[in-house]
Amino acid sequence: MNNIRVAYRDRAARRTLNTTIQNVPTDGLVNVTGTITGIRRHDGTCLGRTSIDLTHDGATVEVTFDADAMQTVEPVIRRGTTIAVYGLVVRTAAELPASVEGFNAGVPV
Repeated sequence: MNNIRVAYRDRAARRTLNTTIQNVPTDGLVNVTGTITGIRRHDGTCLGRTSIDLTHDGATVEVTFDADAMQTVEPVIRRGTTIAVYGLVVRTAAELPASVEGFNAGVPV
């Protein structure tokens, strides 16, 4: 099970929670920091999309960027780089681990 820790902005409660991604509802906005351990560029119907595996403390989450987002985050997408990603939690099926649709990414200072 994917238990990477994220900072989740609970809009209803108007506060940020530090929790695992599995506790965040679908469409929840999160910040997640980790090291890039894998990069996959998609083709076919997903042309222009790139997925990365982001790992922190032994937990991994898949983060996917569309072609537009990739134009801004491309400079930091390198295996072994630690990055912070802001995005939306996505679940394709209840039994599958949550992933993140990345909007932006940068190197933490």
